Amino acid sequence: MALRRKILLLDGFWPKVFNTLLLLFVYGAAHTQVAYHNFSSNDGLPSNEVYCVYQDKLGYMWFGTDHGVVRYDGYKFKTYTTQDGLTDNTVFSIKGDNEGNVWFLTFTGGICYYSRAGFRPHPLNDSIIGLTRKRIPTSWEVLGNKTIWLGFIESGFYKVEENKITAFINQLSNEKPNNGSTTYIIEFDSLRFVYSTVYAGDIGKIKDPGVKKQESVFLSLSQMPFRNINYTMALLKNGNLIMGVANSLIYLSGRGIINTIHLQPDAHISAITQTADNKVWVCIKNSKPYSLSFSENGVQLADSLTNWESISYISSDNQQNYWATSLNNGVYFMPDTKIRIWGRQPENPVSSKFMYLQLINHSLYISLPKNKIIKLDKGFNEKVITGIESANAVSGLIFKNKKLISNIDLSSQWTGRSYKFSFMNAIEDLGEQGILTAGETGFEIINARKLVFSSKNIGFTKRVTAVKRIKGSLVAIGTISGLYYFDETRHTLVNDSIIAKTRITACASFNDSVYAIATRGLGVAIYYGQRPYFINDSCGLISNLAENLYFENDSTLWVATYKGLSRTTFCFNQNNFICSIKSYTKEDGLCSNQVNAITGFNGYIWLATNEGLCYFHPQDLPDDTLEIPFYFGEVKVNGSPEKLNGASLNYDQNNIVIGFNALYFKAISGIRYKLRLHNNDTWKYTDQNYVEYFNLPPGDYEVQVAADDKFGKYKSTVHSIRFTIKPKFTDTLLFKTISGAFIALIVFVIFFGFYSYQKLKATNLIKLLQAEFKALSYQINPHFIFNVLNSIQYYILRKESDSAVHLLSSFSMLIRRIVNNSRQQYISVLEEVECLREYLELEKLRLDDKFEYEINIDTNIHIEEKIILPMIIQPLVENSIWHGIAPSGRMGKITVNFSAKNGQVICTVEDNGVGIHAKKEGEHKTQNNLSLAMKNVSERLKIISELNNSTWAIKTEDKSENNPGETGTRVTIIFPHPMKS
Repeated sequence: MALRRKILLLDGFWPKVFNTLLLLFVYGAAHTQVAYHNFSSNDGLPSNEVYCVYQDKLGYMWFGTDHGVVRYDGYKFKTYTTQDGLTDNTVFSIKGDNEGNVWFLTFTGGICYYSRAGFRPHPLNDSIIGLTRKRIPTSWEVLGNKTIWLGFIESGFYKVEENKITAFINQLSNEKPNNGSTTYIIEFDSLRFVYSTVYAGDIGKIKDPGVKKQESVFLSLSQMPFRNINYTMALLKNGNLIMGVANSLIYLSGRGIINTIHLQPDAHISAITQTADNKVWVCIKNSKPYSLSFSENGVQLADSLTNWESISYISSDNQQNYWATSLNNGVYFMPDTKIRIWGRQPENPVSSKFMYLQLINHSLYISLPKNKIIKLDKGFNEKVITGIESANAVSGLIFKNKKLISNIDLSSQWTGRSYKFSFMNAIEDLGEQGILTAGETGFEIINARKLVFSSKNIGFTKRVTAVKRIKGSLVAIGTISGLYYFDETRHTLVNDSIIAKTRITACASFNDSVYAIATRGLGVAIYYGQRPYFINDSCGLISNLAENLYFENDSTLWVATYKGLSRTTFCFNQNNFICSIKSYTKEDGLCSNQVNAITGFNGYIWLATNEGLCYFHPQDLPDDTLEIPFYFGEVKVNGSPEKLNGASLNYDQNNIVIGFNALYFKAISGIRYKLRLHNNDTWKYTDQNYVEYFNLPPGDYEVQVAADDKFGKYKSTVHSIRFTIKPKFTDTLLFKTISGAFIALIVFVIFFGFYSYQKLKATNLIKLLQAEFKALSYQINPHFIFNVLNSIQYYILRKESDSAVHLLSSFSMLIRRIVNNSRQQYISVLEEVECLREYLELEKLRLDDKFEYEINIDTNIHIEEKIILPMIIQPLVENSIWHGIAPSGRMGKITVNFSAKNGQVICTVEDNGVGIHAKKEGEHKTQNNLSLAMKNVSERLKIISELNNSTWAIKTEDKSENNPGETGTRVTIIFPHPMKS
């Protein structure tokens, strides 16, 4: 073995007397305690019986209870039981491994661990349960790769790996005496160790790569009277050991025992723990816990946190907070053990309301309820000062002529005079000038029990709330409505116009160059020379309702307010005032946020509050901002949990709730967070640990969140979640591009179609004009005109003037009608019929009545409505006369029929001439003229149909095709609808 420690216990009279005196000193010492917050089943714990506490790598606090294990995130307690995978609901001990897993030693369920995947039992947990069935291990430790070491009384050690268990057990030996026990300690690293006790045997040398050191200690039966007694042990950083066995505390070093402390006979040491600040704490069943102080002479009980009893475990977290678990009152949380609450006397309970503190002649005077005053000297010796009888509280003390004088003394009736003073709020010693007293109706100066000056004599009767000599003969007079300066030698009074209409609560000065004025509403004014510099909540002061002031030095001013305490560090640089402010509240360890008075005494800052009197060293309050961990919590999209970071959401997934949590346990009332939705947004602040966004428009987002205390106590790094909300497809650039291109295409098609239509229309109009001109030329062709004129000449030469005049009149009428009709796009059936009659009459006259004609009009046709094209029918009739009837050599007949069908006019021109087949055998030139005329008619009909989007048709047929006994030609024309203008 590396080292065998043997302890020889000291018995006898004088050691027992020494131990008894030590205990009397400890138990009888003046008691102080710290501010705390008690968490119980009313706050979310499943039980008030709590065995242990542990902080995991993420910073969360874990508590083992008899009703499950609890995780605390600074807001709420979350309980895990066997329903969540815990192997047993009674959890005695919690530890962690290097991978961040949290391990639990349970009562009957062996060992399990918690990871992000949930609770899992150790792979060999069934075997572990077999080992722990008879007795809970004295100690245990978790190493890497799920390797666990267990120590037992009388059984030695067991190394439990993932797939095997190795036993290092007691080997009984007849050579070992049975008058004591041997405790074996095996160390790993970072003060991790496991211990075990055996009787009359030896474990031997443990050969294992994980074991860095092995030691043993022999204890006599007087120290270990019961073979199965549980005991506790702590390994200190200096290598020494502290053992708690029954009611004895044993301090060991490599040289052996240093000293032993015997507690009361009924005491039982339940745990020895070591906190991060290297303090060692002893938890005692049915007694309050104590810290230990160490020296070369040994160990002794030093201090207690409070009067709590049955504390099962004490630990500290990475933010220097203390946690104490109890077997009957849940969990105690202490934000700062360096801030102590003073009080021991029965008439001075810890929770008393303290209103006044005064430092006089190196002693602190504390005003108690019922107007009793305690004098506290530098050795913290107390003396109760009585004899002040009044219903009003002491609010001022001075020491004059070797006598302590209070404001209440100066308010009582003076002997030898009939004058009775009103109640005084404040007093100030003016030296040879006397005593300045201030009260409800002004202030007075009293010297040798005589009234020297009264402010009533100069018309000043305001209620005075604070007085202080600030320099020379100048006294600051604070009132309920402003600040005044009084010259005690000249008896003159001047008001301060800068601080007016504001209640003054306190005046303080450090030297003749700097003084400060506390107000309710404006914060604090620090005067340097004649100029005031204001500090208020806009520059970090915890509240503008200041109550009291204390200068620690010429650059540090403490400000007491109704919301806590502020420490202002300031300097003047070329008339520039530079200051930094740190603020502290109950969450930092103060016993109350309502601080009524403040002063310095014996190297401590003392605060009189509504819930007690506390004190601390100024250097013990933290100046640096604490960097705290921050985690995002549950994220919901449209009410459903989602992984949001890096996600691309649909446009309707735009209702986002993001939870987050920063671990700063001192902020019992909640942490302040700053957040923003985009990088260039301004920060917004909230006390809630979640943020909700509803109906977010499409876009890219980066939600940035951080913890940020406005008083500079804590902060966290900025964490962000990035996500994208996609727009509707109809709102995307692609859709807009496609839509724009499609619209542009449609516009182009419409424009191009319109342009093409207009171009086609123009072309068709030109063609129509050309066709109309050709039609007109066909109607008024030179051959026809020449023939008519020859006929007229013939009648003139034969001196048949009536016939010549009649023919000339008909010819002129026809020409006029043809010209008139050619100017119109459409003509009526009546106009066409009249023109045809005149033409047929002329032709009939020319041919000596060789044919007859017939014109028929359907009654459904409105003969006066302009519905047919001009210059269409006449060329066809002419064609029937000259190419059908004239060649036949017999009496001919031409029939023209007008009918209506589906709103269209149908015209049929037929004759009984030679027919189409005979025409094809005729003269080629004549045939060409006929084809040109028919082609012109077809072109005009086609153009008009295209212009007004209507149907048309022209059909030429030989009548003999349908009836061999008939001759002649039939031409059918379906006129298109008239164009809409």
